[in-house]
Amino acid sequence: MATSKKKGDPFHLNNWDELLVLCEDLSGEYGLTPTKVWDCIADRFIRKNQPRLYWKLTRINLYLKQRLTDTRKGWVKFSKTRKKKQESFDQYKVRFQKLCGKDNKRINSVRRTVSSETYNKYFKIYFPDKDLDVSPYGAEVTNLNKLIADNRQDEAFDMKHHQTKKGVFGNQIVINMLR
Repeated sequence: MATSKKKGDPFHLNNWDELLVLCEDLSGEYGLTPTKVWDCIADRFIRKNQPRLYWKLTRINLYLKQRLTDTRKGWVKFSKTRKKKQESFDQYKVRFQKLCGKDNKRINSVRRTVSSETYNKYFKIYFPDKDLDVSPYGAEVTNLNKLIADNRQDEAFDMKHHQTKKGVFGNQIVINMLR
């Protein structure tokens, strides 16, 4: 369903021929060429090799690795105390967080991630002209914390983006628990 900018009413397109006619009309009105239309479609749906995407995935991957090392003792305790009854994921996560302890909060892992040398190295690669704010309440800590908490980023926390040679994140449940 395409939306008209002038009226706001959607165009109901039933087949490809109607889409072709609509694109021809819009090309005359806005001066769009078929190449420009294809570039818009490809940029939106096909081409995902944008630096912003890679920077976001790098930040999330660095956070997940830091969070895994921060919660290592909790994972050991968690593997020893298995419940025999079926638990929902929320109950599973609450039990894991209790075993990790009160001092092991997400914000502390975010702060350690941002202050790491690896994060600084990648930051300089993506933003060579900017300075990294590594203060505990700095902009970078706030932005990474917001990125992790945002539900719209669920696709970025998919297992396919965080597979390594060692297979550290070989299970989607582990990634969801670390988040």
